[in-house]
Amino acid sequence: IPGGAPEMTGSAGLDADSVALLESLPSAREIPSRVCRFFGEDSVADIVPMSPDGFEQAKAKLKHMKEVERWQLQIRLGEARELGDLSENSEYESARADLWLLDQRVTELEDRLARVQVVDPSSQPKDAVLFGAKVKCVDMKSKEEELFEIVGEGEADPMQNKISVSAPIAQALIGKKIGEVAEVKAPRGTIKYKVLAIS
Repeated sequence: IPGGAPEMTGSAGLDADSVALLESLPSAREIPSRVCRFFGEDSVADIVPMSPDGFEQAKAKLKHMKEVERWQLQIRLGEARELGDLSENSEYESARADLWLLDQRVTELEDRLARVQVVDPSSQPKDAVLFGAKVKCVDMKSKEEELFEIVGEGEADPMQNKISVSAPIAQALIGKKIGEVAEVKAPRGTIKYKVLAIS
């Protein structure tokens, strides 16, 4: 597939779901300035912190995309090409679009892995919230307690209370000590979390 998006014409173009998927692809984001004291001022914008497990999972994901998903799409592309006239072959255009989208994801992940700094959470000090920390907080308004684990890009999992280091909550918590309050701006207003424990 040549560099750049494949040309689409007429009804064989990218459908709304494909366009939405393309627009939603994650881009590398800068690590918040609050992390500078941990990673150092130099090149902080280029660093992608990641746990050892997250790093291995990301490498496995990249391998699967390049060796399995791309192979499957190439087979689809070949089968679609055999159907005939490519100018009116929606299956061929769909396969081309999916392959192009996959290549964008591969490029993004390769770029992220090239800038990874693996951080072992167990080696981090526990006197303040840093990358890899598990933070027990209480919502100052609702009095509900919550537990957050600050992880790297691509490791976030809300079901397991894992939040990305670039998420607003993580940005607010980074650097806070036990007893201090972090303020998080949200659509429903500012939420204040008091740090109860760091592990």
